[in-house]
Amino acid sequence: MACRATWRTLTRSEWQPRLGALSGRLAEVARRAPDGDPAGEAWPTRTIVLHLLLVEEVVWQARLREMAARANPVWAWTEPDLIDRRAEWSLEEFLGAFASRRRETVDLLASPR
Repeated sequence: MACRATWRTLTRSEWQPRLGALSGRLAEVARRAPDGDPAGEAWPTRTIVLHLLLVEEVVWQARLREMAARANPVWAWTEPDLIDRRAEWSLEEFLGAFASRRRETVDLLASPR
């Protein structure tokens, strides 16, 4: 039986917990993931979580703050540099930092404009 997606706008009470819960789901998946790709073709788990953490900080939070401060902002393509001072962090440190940044993102989205 085929599944058909129904698109609709989520209410704040629906999207806030979903967005906030993503960090827990990421942690579950990342902890079960193999440590690296034997063929060397994919990023290791820590690098993926670092990338998500940097995108949360450098892209989403920066853009949300700019949207709150200015009408119709325009952005250039942004790809965070993965050479980061936190490169030696453990997976758990990355996951904790991502969870903290995601809470900040949810708070930014929840605040009145």
